[in-house]
Amino acid sequence: MKALRVQRMTEQTEVGLPDEVMHRLGLVEGQRILLIETPYGLELLPDDPQLTTQIMIAELVMQEDEEVLRQLAG
Repeated sequence: MKALRVQRMTEQTEVGLPDEVMHRLGLVEGQRILLIETPYGLELLPDDPQLTTQIMIAELVMQEDEEVLRQLAG
């Protein structure tokens, strides 16, 4: 577990990642990352245009078919 500090740098609030986390995720400075909210917390992933498109489509389907999905879930 790593404790991170939230800081206001300019017009944005930022969270710094330790070098070992950057290395484990295969990130380099200035690279975009995806922040995904899950039932278990937040997940950080390297930005992947294909994954971003898939997530946007899944979110759209979930919004459009919310009632059907609720019924299927029981």
